[in-house]
Amino acid sequence: MRVALDTNMLVNFTGIESEDIRNRTFDLLTRIPTENQLIPAQCLGEMYAVLTRKTSMPPKTVQETIFSLTDAIDVAESTYLDFIEAIKIASTHKLQIWDSLILMVSARSKCRILLSQDMQHGFSCSGITVVNPYRTPVHPLLREAMNKDC
Repeated sequence: MRVALDTNMLVNFTGIESEDIRNRTFDLLTRIPTENQLIPAQCLGEMYAVLTRKTSMPPKTVQETIFSLTDAIDVAESTYLDFIEAIKIASTHKLQIWDSLILMVSARSKCRILLSQDMQHGFSCSGITVVNPYRTPVHPLLREAMNKDC
């Protein structure tokens, strides 16, 4: 099962929020096969903005961090049609356009789950479900994606 990673998951992986969140994120992402993970390109831009704004990390270090992630995890680009669908989703469900775009890119890329700490847990649209991986109990789709009991 393919799993898309929202910006906050990528940022959490760097440890800027807390060591505990970083470790939990690392543990989670190691349980999902790398070939089943996907990063919408939009999230990379957001990650760059967050890390250069919230930390003292030099832009070059942020760039290297992003390149390390993209060396390991596939990236999906946004298309014009993704934007059109995102506008429809944003207006129908009162979501932010950038969150809607991430959802649409993830859905087009055949992901079943979008891991996100800040979108509405359980929201489903176009075949993709938003899952907060830090909530308990673990969402059944996430349990399936990890291929392990948790």
